[in-house]
Amino acid sequence: MKKLVLLVSVLITALVLGACGNSDGDSGSGAVGGQPVGQDVPQGVPDEPSVDDPPATGQQDSRPSVPDSYDIRGTWKSVGSEGWGQAQPGAIVLFGDGQATLYSPQDTYAFYKENGTWRLVVTGLLGGTTNFRVVIIDANNIELYSGSDDSPKLVLQRVG
Repeated sequence: MKKLVLLVSVLITALVLGACGNSDGDSGSGAVGGQPVGQDVPQGVPDEPSVDDPPATGQQDSRPSVPDSYDIRGTWKSVGSEGWGQAQPGAIVLFGDGQATLYSPQDTYAFYKENGTWRLVVTGLLGGTTNFRVVIIDANNIELYSGSDDSPKLVLQRVG
């Protein structure tokens, strides 16, 4: 049974990667400057307003700036009031070279910058995929937003 689950997972991942490949074939390597980490950049991720858009006239911009490069790899703790998958409040989440433990113990992910917005696409062991918009607060704090939510789905703080 375990072999069947693993085989199905590999096949689904291969299908997802094949359907989501970018045109230049570069799969990224870690610290990124607009290049993906872990997988090819998926095409067709819905556009959302960029955090680089200027504030309305007369308003002060309180949003964090968007860095040109960011390395998400490492150990993180879920410190927000909401959870997602395994990343419930207080849980430890790992991001490695293409592997993560956000939704399941064996997720794959792509982390990249698109049109001034950082994106995280997570595919769970059984093939379910979720797209997050990532707001980088600073080197050790990030917020993950899903869809058009105004509040973060996850708040992660780097540990160690």
